[in-house]
Amino acid sequence: MCDPPFAGVGWDPDAVAADPRWEYGLPSRAESELAWVQHALWCVKPGGLAIVLMPAVAAARRSGRRVRAQLLRRGALRAVLSVDGHHLWLLRHPEGGAPSSVLMGEADGAEELVGLWREFQRRPDIDRPGVGRGVPVIELLDDDVDLRPGRHLSPSGVEETAERFAETWGRLSRLIDGFGELAPRAEPARRDVPMVSVAELERLGSLHLRPVTGRDGTGDSPVLTVEDVLAGRGPTGRGTAGARSVVGQSGDVAVVTGPRLAARVIERDGTVLGPHLVLVSMRDVDPYFFAGVLRSSGNARAAASATTGGRADLNRVQIPRLPLDEQRALGQMLRRGQELEAALRTAADLSGELVQLLADGVALGRLRQEGS
Repeated sequence: MCDPPFAGVGWDPDAVAADPRWEYGLPSRAESELAWVQHALWCVKPGGLAIVLMPAVAAARRSGRRVRAQLLRRGALRAVLSVDGHHLWLLRHPEGGAPSSVLMGEADGAEELVGLWREFQRRPDIDRPGVGRGVPVIELLDDDVDLRPGRHLSPSGVEETAERFAETWGRLSRLIDGFGELAPRAEPARRDVPMVSVAELERLGSLHLRPVTGRDGTGDSPVLTVEDVLAGRGPTGRGTAGARSVVGQSGDVAVVTGPRLAARVIERDGTVLGPHLVLVSMRDVDPYFFAGVLRSSGNARAAASATTGGRADLNRVQIPRLPLDEQRALGQMLRRGQELEAALRTAADLSGELVQLLADGVALGRLRQEGS
């Protein structure tokens, strides 16, 4: 099993072009994920199974279509399963003839994924609408070699399409109605605000930085990851809290320092932080004020101008020196802005789902124009 780093950090195809691992084609500089896939296949014996966590974009990026096609033709790719915004690629080191179908699936959790995979082993032509389908390899080998599962599943719940459309529209409407309450209330101001660096605040004891260097073992405790902070969501990683773990408390701030600054206020005591995060504990600085100001354009430029190994220098970040009461008021305004951003992101996802249900409902004769 493999959870490789995304974004191609350190991947230079020219430097390893002659490496025997690239049986299915040398991935481009933008396709480090497909290098990890081939590395995983190289590590297992013929017939052995490798499971790689992949970003969804790797299933359809045009620069990787030749490698994806070879994985299909050789019978190495056995399944692409979508869960929690990522894809799991299940691969077998080819042994004997190439199978005729590949499992495409979408699931809500591990149990459903495992059940789907086991059923596919028994019935390679499995077709569970909206959940999983054994797709003929020849059907996938077009010009795009698009392996996103949703494109290949049979329409789900024909009889439920109208109900799902109404439910999704209701969720979207309620979300839109709340936008007015989330909109930050701000007005123009002209004043010179004194600034202080994070390094100086730490020297004064106003806050304390603790980089995450690792955590103990594996386990099933929630872990806040870099992807969680960037997406503005709660912990989705898994691990075990141990002696080397960095554990945040409510009111601390988790910061991503590269390649761009991002921060999230921790809202639950005992939150374990994953690698490549920095825990910032506050004393007389409002956490929401700190997290909001961190993403300002000026701080992004200042931090990026002094990077080490692709990590921005958090010590160079400048924070307005304001009374704590004023920080708290501004912090709540910044918090509302972040909540509005998250709500808009959710609304965009629901809009896409709504339009898809509308198209399915019209095509299947389950929806018509209101009043017609």
